[in-house]
Amino acid sequence: MLKELIPFPSFSGDRLLAVLALLRLGLLQKRVLLFVNGIDAGFRLRLFLESFGVRAAVLNSELPINSRHHILQV
Repeated sequence: MLKELIPFPSFSGDRLLAVLALLRLGLLQKRVLLFVNGIDAGFRLRLFLESFGVRAAVLNSELPINSRHHILQV
């Protein structure tokens, strides 16, 4: 269930830092779905988060539905 929508700054560097801060400070709890404009932006976000020890995965429409569902269940 979507509880809150948080607007992010327009600069990509600030946006990445804002996401990291929200995750690290515990303001976002459990699992979070972040939507980006493209596959490249998704992988950029994933690499950024994993460099700080935050587990992340990239899901896109090219993956089979069973794979996407399994990743979300784990």
